[in-house]
Amino acid sequence: MDLMTVDLKKPVLLKKSPMPFDMYCQTYRAEQSSSIEYLGSPGMQWNVPQSLTGKVSECGALLPFFGDTITIPIAARDAVFLSLLQSKMYQSIGDMLAEPLMAKHFHVTLHDLSSGSSESDLHFVMGNNRARCRDIFRETSSYLFDNPDCINVNIRAERIFPCCNISLILALLPDKDRDYRIMMNLYNLFDDVVYLDYWLRIHVTLAYFKPSVFTGEQIARMLAALREMEGLDRSITLDMKKVAYQHFTSMNSYRTHMSMSDFRPGLHSPA
Repeated sequence: MDLMTVDLKKPVLLKKSPMPFDMYCQTYRAEQSSSIEYLGSPGMQWNVPQSLTGKVSECGALLPFFGDTITIPIAARDAVFLSLLQSKMYQSIGDMLAEPLMAKHFHVTLHDLSSGSSESDLHFVMGNNRARCRDIFRETSSYLFDNPDCINVNIRAERIFPCCNISLILALLPDKDRDYRIMMNLYNLFDDVVYLDYWLRIHVTLAYFKPSVFTGEQIARMLAALREMEGLDRSITLDMKKVAYQHFTSMNSYRTHMSMSDFRPGLHSPA
């Protein structure tokens, strides 16, 4: 990768198509609303996606699940806020949710890489991903050193909504166009490692659902709880120096193998 290709301020292309900031916000907000409105639609049925059964047992325990990912950690002060939201959801619909996710692992997933139920099958793939991510981290860290105005990105918490019947997520939108450009241009760099056929919906996962078919009463309770928590409008600041390459062994177990701060000029970068 040529260092000159790292430009976090340029206009955003998502999957090679222009996506202005206002269009991104409009599209993402419409998806959130549609997801919640569907819960109250006549004849609504709750289907369990196959991808959830690999992560959560029937009783709600988080299963061994392996892979690597690019994440941005949530600062402690904001993790407290997220924990309060999480607690409110468990108070309202805890019977529908898997075991709680630990606050210390709250994060924004910047880019998915690989995942699966067999760690050994992923060993070679993750090794290759790690080597390619190291180059991106090194060059992006240099860019951030030269462009310190890109280090802090401001986002806003909007609402909680169910994502694909897999999880409850807190939707986050960039505060301004400059925040949007930094996030999405950084996301795009990792498409060179693993190309994704979907674009980033910025969020924090608060809980996973149990892989169960929920009753009409349960769905009505979920809808009521979600509507009570609309319009959160909480500001959160993300530190791009803390962007991390992580391995996970379940949705409650993450280990950082490198972060942007490891590549500051003058420091010996991780192997």
